[in-house]
Amino acid sequence: MTAHAREVAPQAAASHWLARTVAAITALLWSVPFFGLVDLLVVPLQDAGFSAHYVVETSWGLLYTALVAWPLMMFAVRARWWIFLHIAGASGCAVLIVGLVGRIPGQAVAGGLVVLSATGPLVMSMRTLWPAARPRLRACPALPLVLAMVAGIGSVGHAAAVVAAIRSDAVDDNTWGLMHLPMQAAFGFAVAAAAFIAVVARAVGARGSRLSVLPASVSAIWFGSVCALYPDLAGSLGVFGGIVLIAWGLAFAATALLGRASPAM
Repeated sequence: MTAHAREVAPQAAASHWLARTVAAITALLWSVPFFGLVDLLVVPLQDAGFSAHYVVETSWGLLYTALVAWPLMMFAVRARWWIFLHIAGASGCAVLIVGLVGRIPGQAVAGGLVVLSATGPLVMSMRTLWPAARPRLRACPALPLVLAMVAGIGSVGHAAAVVAAIRSDAVDDNTWGLMHLPMQAAFGFAVAAAAFIAVVARAVGARGSRLSVLPASVSAIWFGSVCALYPDLAGSLGVFGGIVLIAWGLAFAATALLGRASPAM
């Protein structure tokens, strides 16, 4: 090993530790002060004070716990699982775009901060924004890719249902001055984006690609269960919609987890 290589190695190790530390801290910030974990536990704890908001609380909780904090923490645990930073970043983009389109400045700011929470550690760990192995994208597993496309189409329909609920003055809740229904629209897009990233991660053989299917699938199964249990609450997709979401989540997890993976990068 040359003298230059010996100097670079400690610097690289230090940058990885810094990136992982930042990811862990931001994960805690999104899950606790921003009420990700708190809102997620409203239904399991049967908090009667939020009984009219169970569905919208769940969508907020899943967005900032399962699709933001969890992926950030996965990277913090193992730096080679950098694909999870892409899931968190894509979720932030969903929040940002819905905030911009809906002219909700606070939501746009929140989305931008989530994006920074993901891109910051990615840059610190000296990773590119996407792997260079682009020719292997043709290796995307067919069934998970189809399911991800179904999620993308479904997220558009979900957003339309959320807009209709907002226009009908449905009962909503707010956190830090941000209403939950617009954030729920972003949640749908974030699930679809996370699914696409998981599929591409398998195609390029990214480390942790098998586990990368879990944020999207768990989110769909959890949210679908709450919708089926509380079909009449604001933001609910009803019993049928909830069952469809559960079925999609189980199918996506099964096809991705049981399918053949590409060699890890």
